[in-house]
Amino acid sequence: MGLPPSVLPVEQRMKMWGMYIAGEYGGMNDVLARLYRMSGKKEFLETACYFDNEKLFLPLEQQVDALENLHANQHIPQIIGAMEIFRGTGEKMYYDIASYFWEAVTKAHVYTIGGTGENEMFHGPGRIGSLLTKHTAESCASYNMLKLTKELYRFENQKERMDYYERTMTNHILGGREHGTTGETVYFTPLAPGFHKEFEHENSCCHGTGLESHFKYADMVYAHEGQKLYVNLFLKSRLEWKDAGITIRQMTEMEHPETVVLEVESREEFPMAVRIPGWSGEERGLWIDGKKQDTMSVESGYLCMTVPEGVHEIRCLFPCGFYLESTPDRPELHSLLYGPYVLAALSKEERFLKLDIDPGKAEQEAEKDGLTFCYRGLVWKPLFEIDREPFQVYWEKV
Repeated sequence: MGLPPSVLPVEQRMKMWGMYIAGEYGGMNDVLARLYRMSGKKEFLETACYFDNEKLFLPLEQQVDALENLHANQHIPQIIGAMEIFRGTGEKMYYDIASYFWEAVTKAHVYTIGGTGENEMFHGPGRIGSLLTKHTAESCASYNMLKLTKELYRFENQKERMDYYERTMTNHILGGREHGTTGETVYFTPLAPGFHKEFEHENSCCHGTGLESHFKYADMVYAHEGQKLYVNLFLKSRLEWKDAGITIRQMTEMEHPETVVLEVESREEFPMAVRIPGWSGEERGLWIDGKKQDTMSVESGYLCMTVPEGVHEIRCLFPCGFYLESTPDRPELHSLLYGPYVLAALSKEERFLKLDIDPGKAEQEAEKDGLTFCYRGLVWKPLFEIDREPFQVYWEKV
């Protein structure tokens, strides 16, 4: 959009916004665009657009991944601001920039836990295995990626957005808090072999967002489009949608992620869609009041149904098991997952463990106690269940 003349010429602004760290203006474009949307005052929108960062925005507009050597959490809030400008103006360029940024980051710049950045920086696309250090996955970068995911989902309820949201929230955000009473959180989640989480008490950026993150688990459990209700995340929760006359009590157990149980009460029938998680197998099932449904409707990655009026129990089965993910640049390095959970082997070894793991055999051979597994002589736990013990998320497959 055209802007009135500024005391600061565009060249000076671009120099300022491109400075490492010093150009970290946070969510100023976001805040100003929100003020415009609430007040209608054009000067707020014009000021928001003065923060457009050409070094970041122009390549994204051309769908070019030019994120290498950019500070991750310096730039993610700028993209959230672009989404807010789009909300206020409908100017699609800003949405396209934000959407492509999300695609670029989640497909080529994230570790298996959903976190991004090494030593706070984006690196070349696909550089994951070569960047497994003590300083991986800055937690406030994930905080902001989840905010961006939520904003994008408002406009396109793509199931893939919620797959990423679940992965990152469950493994990085939930895995970043100290298990005791201090309230301390991690700055980085170390993914180098044999390291442990370091919880910090100083007032850093990641400490502030770390405190806030743990009050936001309910953010995207449910959503709606008109009268259609979406169940996106599988957590014990209660929803009261008073305008629609719908109450839902979700009783899903973390130890049994394959079984999603919903007790639904409604004053009239309504459409509901339950996300089919990316980690689940094909042999899914649906029961209503204990009766198995012979046919199931699947639309855009959601299991869709019409829920009758009254009180009913909806039970969905999403087969859950072990599977492996390798790094794009070092295909010998793998991580082991069970359903939505990234598993870490408890180990002080600072060299990558060499393991022969076959997910199919692991189903039969691993000893399971809750979400703790004993396999190949190692104890494996979801990363969020590990407190201060050294661990390995990545290991070498032989």
